[in-house]
Amino acid sequence: MYLKVSKFGKVKKFESKIEGLTLILGENNTGKSTVGKVIFSIFKTLNEFEEYNQKEKINHLKKCYNFLLPDILKKVSRESKKLKDIKCKIRSSQNINEIIDCFNQLKKHPKIKKDENILNKLNSALNMLQMLSHPASYANYCFNDVFNKNILNSVEKDCYPLSVELSLNEKAPALFSYNIQNEHQSSCSAMMGLITDLIDDSIFIESPFVIDISNVLKISDYQKAIDDYSIREKHIGEISPMALDLIKKLKSHPKEELLEKFDINKIIKGNFFFDDKSSLFKFKLHDGKELTSHNMPSGIKSFGILKMLIQNDKINKKTILVIDEPENCLHPDWQTKYAELIIDLVIEKEANIIMSTHSPYIIQAIKSIALKKHIWNNDDKIRYIWAENDKEKNWSTLKKLDLTKQEELDVFDRLGNIMIGLI
Repeated sequence: MYLKVSKFGKVKKFESKIEGLTLILGENNTGKSTVGKVIFSIFKTLNEFEEYNQKEKINHLKKCYNFLLPDILKKVSRESKKLKDIKCKIRSSQNINEIIDCFNQLKKHPKIKKDENILNKLNSALNMLQMLSHPASYANYCFNDVFNKNILNSVEKDCYPLSVELSLNEKAPALFSYNIQNEHQSSCSAMMGLITDLIDDSIFIESPFVIDISNVLKISDYQKAIDDYSIREKHIGEISPMALDLIKKLKSHPKEELLEKFDINKIIKGNFFFDDKSSLFKFKLHDGKELTSHNMPSGIKSFGILKMLIQNDKINKKTILVIDEPENCLHPDWQTKYAELIIDLVIEKEANIIMSTHSPYIIQAIKSIALKKHIWNNDDKIRYIWAENDKEKNWSTLKKLDLTKQEELDVFDRLGNIMIGLI
């Protein structure tokens, strides 16, 4: 697939194929992470469309009911048991069919069905549900919601219009497009079925400390919020949706056979696992000692996350995995092993991975391993994106490096050999 981004966050322009490994290189604050967050937001929009759609229908009917309640109370006593039951159910229910049933009960009430004004408003509220199911309008609503939660303060008011497009290839028409014309106007179109047939999920690894968040949620009363949308939104809105999404995927039922080609336990010298009894992530050393997240090395968490995603069958050719600066918690030796694991996932699992980095160790490891495995200049398997600041205008442009050209290869090698300048 092919992604185009214009004027989101720091990113003035980005265009690239996003199959195989897309390695985004550059200094801090050049918009490397923004591209991954855009991708995550697109596929969360498409894959959670029904959840968002149901939520908005519920909110619509609840608002209509609250608006009509003063008129209803003029016709029906506040002490009416039936009205109390309906009121309680509408306000507490998160089931759209239950709320629709309550509206139909109100329409049948002897005193309400004689009042043409109330009856028409109840019917209008129910009829509006048909309009609220329109894919284009709700793709726009969903993307606005997901994007704003994942990329806070990324849109500057003086840089309109902004746009995101996703297509099959560089010349094909957009399968997904999102445009913001100004502060109050946006539009979205999506060929949902066609896109989700190709890519049906996205995963964002922002930090290995998501393991600690998961264990804190277990200890707290918020554990069920991971699976319940309404509770999650109410109680733990401050925790990144990307983190909550990842936690849920790490806790799926493992299939150990999927790890046969990826000996992660050998690298970390132990077994990272999710303990069903305690509902905690743990690490078991070869001597049998078990560690929980608060005394588990962060590097082990980094590899443990990949291990759980692999054995839970969450990394495959229909998923896009976004990894943001994995070097932050890894020793140089483990950075090279992490890079090798990423290349193996692209080759063995046909994984689609977007990874941002400014680590010379990862950059050189990717080069060496890609050359060894004959995918160095295979654009179907790997491509290299250079993020560079335009300091005068506070933008960054993300450009694909053509490593057949010496000057662009020099840019790549300079990033990979940055330590030489300190000697």
